[in-house]
Amino acid sequence: MQYPEIGQPDCVSIVVCDSVIEDKRTNKKSLIGLFSGILAEQLPVRRSFYIVASITNMVKPSPLKIKIVDPSRAAVFVLDLTAKPDAPEFSETHVHDIVVDIQGFEFKQQGVYTVELWAGDEPLLGNRHVAVMLKE
Repeated sequence: MQYPEIGQPDCVSIVVCDSVIEDKRTNKKSLIGLFSGILAEQLPVRRSFYIVASITNMVKPSPLKIKIVDPSRAAVFVLDLTAKPDAPEFSETHVHDIVVDIQGFEFKQQGVYTVELWAGDEPLLGNRHVAVMLKE
């Protein structure tokens, strides 16, 4: 197994879910309604959801991108952000959670959509797939 260099963000998970509840006292997050597929009556179908990415090995603020890629591999959603870790200090051992609220995203075609996390121009491991299918 190859480990990233210190300072290169490492994505340990990406989750897609219906809602996120955060305990203000502990900063713990509860992810509700995790899913990896959508069964639609017709297309396009709109869906609101959360993307939660957990990153470690951050020793400084890092430019990140969250992308949603459609079945033809076109990026249909890109969110640029700078990870500002929630810990008082940057640390290569602390896990930072990034929570993104996506409202009314339109899935236009059947197939597998991919949620990706990028550090600058480098994709990080931890892609999440969402399959969109029509009911028969």
